[in-house]
Formats: sequence, structure tokens, C-alpha cells
Amino acid sequence: MSPVLNQSTVFAHGDGASPFQHGIPGILTDGKVVQLKNSKLKSKVHLFQTRDKKESKLSSIFNGFRLFFPNLGATSSVHDDDDDTKLYQHGIPGIPTDGKVALLKNSKLKSLVYLIGTVHISKQSAETVKKVINYVKPDVVAVELCRERAVGIMTTSLKDDVTLLDMLYGSMMVPWGLSMKIAIFALGCWDRQLRAKGILQGLEFKVAIQESSRVGARCVLIDQDWNVTYNKVSKVFSWGLLWNSLLADYKDIEYTRSSVKEMTSLSTKHYPEFEKVLVDDRDKFMFEGIRSFEKKVVAVVGMAHMDGIELLWKQAEEAENKKPSIMKNCMGCFTSYNLYFLLCFSSYNLYFLLCFSSYNLLTGQYRIGWLG
Repeated sequence: MSPVLNQSTVFAHGDGASPFQHGIPGILTDGKVVQLKNSKLKSKVHLFQTRDKKESKLSSIFNGFRLFFPNLGATSSVHDDDDDTKLYQHGIPGIPTDGKVALLKNSKLKSLVYLIGTVHISKQSAETVKKVINYVKPDVVAVELCRERAVGIMTTSLKDDVTLLDMLYGSMMVPWGLSMKIAIFALGCWDRQLRAKGILQGLEFKVAIQESSRVGARCVLIDQDWNVTYNKVSKVFSWGLLWNSLLADYKDIEYTRSSVKEMTSLSTKHYPEFEKVLVDDRDKFMFEGIRSFEKKVVAVVGMAHMDGIELLWKQAEEAENKKPSIMKNCMGCFTSYNLYFLLCFSSYNLYFLLCFSSYNLLTGQYRIGWLG
């Protein structure tokens, strides 16, 4: 467990000199860099505090973030730096290689998948989806939607005006517990506020469906049925999770791969069952669909689903690449066995032939003597 350092605990060592006086030019002595000395090994360690207050802020908002962005979720990082560098070199002009677009290769079907990670309230995500589809001109466009949600997104506009009374009635009619009813009502209120600000949630999916039709691609809905997901979530949802979600502060959130990983790692730590049914199970469901497509594919999913899908993809590729080696080893063993069997059989035949020839020779000599 990493030690928690603050000014009081560091000064408690008390060797007369502040450990924050690290002597590095241009670096403030504000406690974010600490110089520690090892008297036994005569070594010096410069300890960098990189999170500052960020972790405490993230830990206070992650529960709400998971609720109000139900399609965002991820496991911890699954690639090393070298893998990331190769994976995100998608080669699309004007699209950053910052991890929001990954190029996945299917060695079995020889297909290419451009996996786009989006933020569901970001107009920039919608623009990225449009640019990628227009550049790639895929055969298949896969979107993180089920049929019910797709109909909702395609028929919803900024002008829709649902009253609070209608939302309250609708949330109370769902067949789940009171905490889930309140959560659904809160989601409706939040979506209403977004539309009042000119933000349409899930705009990138709407753009993906429209652009797929324009370029002549087949559009496929790859997400698990939302009613199935909600049924699973209702069994693990808690009042504590609801309370933290309602109190969450969403200001100054930077939507990057690293920030989402950090928040969802906290979610996984504190609410593993919730994270499993909301994220992991859907990662597997969507991965199986994406993996089955041939030729060129553009897949649009919530940004934090990318880690799970990338991990499953990596495991599938490793398993696929092992098959030829296994077959080769089996063929090698089979060939060696055949060669061994052939040598043994040939030796046995030779031995039998010699014995039989000797017997005939002796028998013939005996008969010749008897006849004479």
C-alpha cells in the first residue's frame, strides 16, 4: 500500500532541513516533490506527488458519474505503452491518436475495426464519428444501442418538452425498487437540463446511423437489450450509490481515456457487482458482435467500454495465433510417431523375412535330402 504523504507527516522525520528543499531548478518547493534520503544505502529518492487533490475529487464524483453516464465504464488499463502506440495509430487524417480511436485487426476474418470511444454529451464525439465514417467508408457501422434506445434517440429532438409530472409518473411505473425509480427520475431531469442547453444525449449514435445510410454501410445495433441491463442493475443498486450520485459535482471533468480509467477503477473497487453488470457484461456482449463482422467496420461505443473490448480482442487474437502452433506441434508429434512406427514395423518385417527365409532354406534342404 502506498504511503499517504502530507506536510505534517513528512516534517515529522525532522532532520532539521525541509524535505521539500529538493534543490531542483525551476521546480517549486510546495510539497509536490519530496527528497527522501536512505542513510543505509546513501541514496536519494525524489518522490513526486502527482494526484494532489484530484483523487479526492474523483472519488467524490465517480458514483454519480457512473449513474448519469450509464454507458461509460471500463476496467483498468490493459495495454502497455508499446501496444497503445500501435493500437491508436489509426492513420485517419485530422483525428488525434489520443486513444479515442483504436484500430483492431481480426487475423481470422481479415477485417479491420475502427473502434471509436465517445462521450455521450459531446458534440466533438459526434464530429469524430462523422469524420471517421466518411474517411473509412466502412461496410458495417456498429453502434452501442439496442432497438429500444435506437428508436428513442432517432425520434428525440431538442424541442421535446416532457413535463416533470410526466417523468415522475413514468419513473414510478418501472418494475424496480424505489432507489431505481428515483435514479430514473433523476436521469430524466438531467437529460431535460441538457436539452435546454442545446445538448442532445447520444448525438454521436444518431450521426453514426445517419452517416451509415449515406455511405451505404450496414448499420448494426450491438448493445444488450436495455431492459435486461436495467433488470441486472436493479439487483445490485443501492441507496448509497444513489446518494453519492445525486451529490456528485460534475464541473471540471475532463473526458479522456486516463480520467475515465481512474474514475471507473474507483467504481470497480467500491461497487464491483454494479460495474460488472453495467460494464463488463455489456463489453462481452458487444465484443462478440464486433468480432463477427467482416471487411471494414466502424464501431461506436462509450469511451470507457474501449478498455474492456480491447482486452477481449487482445485475448482472442492471442488464442487465434496459438492455434497454428498447437496444430504444428500436433502434426510434429504425429509425424514422429508415424516415423517411429514405420521404423519398428520395417524392422519387424525384416526380422520376420529373415526368419521365414531361414526356415524355408532349412526345410528345403531337408526335403532335398529325403528325396535323394
